[in-house]
Amino acid sequence: MKNGIYVNHELEEAFQKAFDRVFRVFGETAKENLLLFLKESFSLSRADLAKKPLLLEEGLMEAFRAGGGMLIKRMLLKELYGELQVSGYGDRDWNLPEHLENLRNLLEMRSVALRQLHGGT
Repeated sequence: MKNGIYVNHELEEAFQKAFDRVFRVFGETAKENLLLFLKESFSLSRADLAKKPLLLEEGLMEAFRAGGGMLIKRMLLKELYGELQVSGYGDRDWNLPEHLENLRNLLEMRSVALRQLHGGT
């Protein structure tokens, strides 16, 4: 997957919800304009936001300049970690792909622990 990472269904769904909650603050028109900008400038569709987080991060930085893009990225991460009920997002200065890979690994470990707790393998 060019410029992309693997995200499982749970992480992708949580990412979409977090994205929608963050952009609810700016309004539907702003969200649609950003999605259009990402599609035209980065060939990035809404369905690929979580799968191509580096392109999304670059798009946010270009659309909102560095300060605004960083703020939106932090808002998105706060919502995403909250949606997945994982703490500690703010203590790492990672890019979006690193955060998503970390979350994917944490979700996998949580899934394994829950299966073991319930007697599965």
